[in-house]
Amino acid sequence: MVTIAKYPDGTKREKSKTTKLQAKGNKKRAERMLSEYIREIKEELTKECQPKSSFSNEISHGLHKDMLFADYLLEWLEL
Repeated sequence: MVTIAKYPDGTKREKSKTTKLQAKGNKKRAERMLSEYIREIKEELTKECQPKSSFSNEISHGLHKDMLFADYLLEWLEL
């Protein structure tokens, strides 16, 4: 089985996995394995593509999501 995943930044990554099945008489089993493999790949991609934000830590330090840089500097100078 070979899958090619396209990431949001435009890069492509190819992954392959062997089924270890004979070619004859295993079509349905191979299709089930392929659908399971695609599900695993999708889960992996969603985990990789999610932004890793430390915003929860930043809130405790007085930062806000829509805060201007100048406001941040003023707050920083007060510390």
